[in-house]
Amino acid sequence: MTRTTSELALPSPNFRTTPTYETAFENWIRGFVPSVDTKTLIKSKYLIYFLTGDGPFPCYLSSFKILSSALCECGSLGDPDHYLFDCLMTRDHHLKKPSCEAKSLWPKNVMSTAANHEKLVNCFKVSRAICDRLSRM
Repeated sequence: MTRTTSELALPSPNFRTTPTYETAFENWIRGFVPSVDTKTLIKSKYLIYFLTGDGPFPCYLSSFKILSSALCECGSLGDPDHYLFDCLMTRDHHLKKPSCEAKSLWPKNVMSTAANHEKLVNCFKVSRAICDRLSRM
């Protein structure tokens, strides 16, 4: 059976009628990285952890059933934003939460300032230790 070109056409980008996690995540990450080019190549795995949410976070690890809950030890949702900006257990390593207008500059600022990058690294080391403790419970 031969198919016509119209039968093989891809759906329009507006085929989704309800927002999904994927579209919400795409919108969130585009706030920090509006477009991809070779000048914004990311060389820090910790910044990649933050931007993708794939790393030592209860929210991420619970999706694979590695942890039984997506909550941090303090009771809040254990996602990258929580550990980097809000969690009492990582308060010594907090970075200032960027405004909506400054989100696209935030990754470059973190990478260009050694003290900020060190806070990012230390914050996620604490996050990993928290996940290790949660996995033993």
